[in-house]
Amino acid sequence: MIRNIAKLGCIALVLGAAVAVHADPSPSAAPSPAAASGPYTTETLHEDLKKLGYQTEKVDDEVHVTITRDGAGVTNVLLIVSEGIIVMCPLATLAKPEAAPAAAFRAILEENYKTAPAIFGIDSHGRLMLYRLLSNHHRPTARWRELLEDQDDVIRKTYDVWYSKDIQAVEKSSAPASPSPAK
Repeated sequence: MIRNIAKLGCIALVLGAAVAVHADPSPSAAPSPAAASGPYTTETLHEDLKKLGYQTEKVDDEVHVTITRDGAGVTNVLLIVSEGIIVMCPLATLAKPEAAPAAAFRAILEENYKTAPAIFGIDSHGRLMLYRLLSNHHRPTARWRELLEDQDDVIRKTYDVWYSKDIQAVEKSSAPASPSPAK
């Protein structure tokens, strides 16, 4: 059963990623000067996000961003720049993902239909993640704020699904990696 759920999760990730690439038709405003020539690099993306006032850090070929909104918690976002831009938010680290009831994963996978182009999945380290795949073309700096805040909104609105009691029961630590919903 878990193997079938894992296959469904992989299929959901692939389908969601395909939708996400086509679901980001950015407005045609001018890109930032640092990023105006060619696709983003880790450096140009880091510069653009830093200009927005986010706490950012460039680590190897990743950009780490911390989002703090409404005093209701912190969301950590990792962005990897390649042919596309992968936006990832770690949500919970599961000690034994296979120990979680299938119903918990089914509920998370069902959320993918509602949250696309952001989709849930589990990485190779047992981390429950929220992913979004973007095409690597320049977008206005303000568009990045919309994208990151949308990612944060999805996490907050789906908190009760991805951080259910069943998921908490197999989590490594006692606190989620991202914020609880705003009250």
